Amino acid sequence: MSSNQSAEKYINKYNKVKRFKIITLILAFVALACLITCLVLRISYLGDTFSQGLASVLQVITMVITLDAFAVYIAYIRPAQREFRNEGYGVIISDTVKNAFPGCKYSYKSGNFDAITSTDISSTELIPKSANGFDIYNNIKGVHKSVPFRFCTLEMYNYNIVNSNVRFNNSRIPTERAIKNSMFQGCWFIFDCHIKMDSRVFIVSRQSSSYSDLLYKMKISPLQEILTPDNEFNSMFAVFSYDLESPEYIVTKKIMKNLKYLVNKHHCTALVYCNDGVISVGLNCGRPLLRPDTSIFTSFSVDTVINSAQLDTKFIIDCLNILDFSDYVTAEYTELKKQQNDSMYYTGKDIDTNYRI
Repeated sequence: MSSNQSAEKYINKYNKVKRFKIITLILAFVALACLITCLVLRISYLGDTFSQGLASVLQVITMVITLDAFAVYIAYIRPAQREFRNEGYGVIISDTVKNAFPGCKYSYKSGNFDAITSTDISSTELIPKSANGFDIYNNIKGVHKSVPFRFCTLEMYNYNIVNSNVRFNNSRIPTERAIKNSMFQGCWFIFDCHIKMDSRVFIVSRQSSSYSDLLYKMKISPLQEILTPDNEFNSMFAVFSYDLESPEYIVTKKIMKNLKYLVNKHHCTALVYCNDGVISVGLNCGRPLLRPDTSIFTSFSVDTVINSAQLDTKFIIDCLNILDFSDYVTAEYTELKKQQNDSMYYTGKDIDTNYRI
């Protein structure tokens, strides 16, 4: 309830700022009209004392209106816009996410719950070798279709150093600047299924840079590529593992069908890592999700923020529905979490068969 009240507070404040912006815009048009009239009087009636005096009065009015409008913008409108972007966006997005995932835990940057960390992602060995940084935000922890999951939006990038020369007093001064290149913009899921496996399994889109990295790793490690009976799947994805049996637990006909449907529907590339039943899925869809625009100069509205957040949560839910790992939630894990009274992770689902689905 407090979240709704907080979101309502920012929405009301935004509407108040919007009214001030409209008034400021009207004042700007009035000032422009006064300025044009002043110039016409100055040019057309050079010998008319009354017209010149009226032009002087209009000039003063123009200056007063312009200064007042500028002062209102600097003192109130701009700080309010910055506050809305820095805080209001996050509150509205949090409210939208919690409505989409009842009972979930959400944090824009980090939280007290077990959110996805950089270690969780780097341990999958799916980060491209050329990536030297990544940002994690919009953490969600919940249960969907009886499967405990964690979610975050993720951006991987690297910096290229560009050398150039600047001329000063006929001398060349060498300069360097770093250009940020985004390599991955999308989201990351971690599903806590706890089906038993003997080795790690990788499923990656062949268009991803992680595919090239895994091909190189095959040359220096026991990693091997496994072909599935589905030729269409083989043309879209590559499966890697350190043994031949582990992929049988994960790469089922259902999973292959779901992954093909997912990447075709959302025009993304997928990175999947499986280890001891913890299944990580990265989707590179080429755009940030649930991310506020922090630019002061970009126009925005509450409706835009809400609609964008709702579209992104629908995208997340659709991905969760397609990535249906409910068959992998094992009876032992459910019983363990039941004993620990972990309401967030207790699924209430018991599966008799724990292996080879």
